Amino acid sequence: MKDVDMHLTDDEIESIVKAGTRHVFRSAPMGRAWDTFHVNGKYYEIIDVSERSADTIARVYYRLENFNSPEDFIRVWKEGHSGRWEPKRMLYIHWFRDITGSPGNDLI
Repeated sequence: MKDVDMHLTDDEIESIVKAGTRHVFRSAPMGRAWDTFHVNGKYYEIIDVSERSADTIARVYYRLENFNSPEDFIRVWKEGHSGRWEPKRMLYIHWFRDITGSPGNDLI
């Protein structure tokens, strides 16, 4: 277990803190299960990192990102990626949980 930098954007930090989001997508793995990171004084533990294609994320996980349809997800993706959509591009989903104050947590 080690502390990792998830390279979170301001929007992602806000989503984690305010909405309780417990996943982030990255183009490369930023850590692995049991690694930790912190956001605004809270510690989080990565519980899984899994690889999926952008197309799979759009079709299966669009609701996690608060979209109404895969098409909405793709449209917004294109806006943030210079109009490019690469359905075969592989991305990593980092699933995590808040461990701040957990029994045995010696990070705090």
